[in-house]
Amino acid sequence: MTEVIKPERTREIQVPIIDAIANDSPGIFQVNVPNHGAIKGIADGVVVEGKALVDASGAKLLQVGKLPDKLMHLVLGPRVAKAERELAAFVTGDYDLLVGTLLIDDHRTRSLEQAERYVDAMLALPWNEDLRLRFSKPQRRPLGEYRLDDTPAPEGVAGASPVGAQA
Repeated sequence: MTEVIKPERTREIQVPIIDAIANDSPGIFQVNVPNHGAIKGIADGVVVEGKALVDASGAKLLQVGKLPDKLMHLVLGPRVAKAERELAAFVTGDYDLLVGTLLIDDHRTRSLEQAERYVDAMLALPWNEDLRLRFSKPQRRPLGEYRLDDTPAPEGVAGASPVGAQA
């Protein structure tokens, strides 16, 4: 068979990574691993993609240090915040937080009603039964039934009037 199909080293990255781990043949590879302090300003548990030394002991991300502030504020920070909102919604099962992630993170979402319809449709899919049980829709009164002018003034604030109160 090797006369018909000549053996050659694969260009697939998985095989050399497996070789590095299984045969303790160290190599540097682009992988996704927990940060563990390699990139300053990103929590240790956040999985990042980067170059890592891979050998029989596993993959250890090479130290990157501090990234430029502009990159952190405009690219990575918002992505980490989005992931944290989504994780918080999942962990807590908070329906409102799940809907809120759509309002904040998806520019196509035009209203609260649209976001709720989307989440309800997603949860109604037959393969999402476990999520439907996790995210129960809260019972609310219609917005018009809430009276903001009955809200007491914050304690200790002199001269404060309740929201919506007539002066």
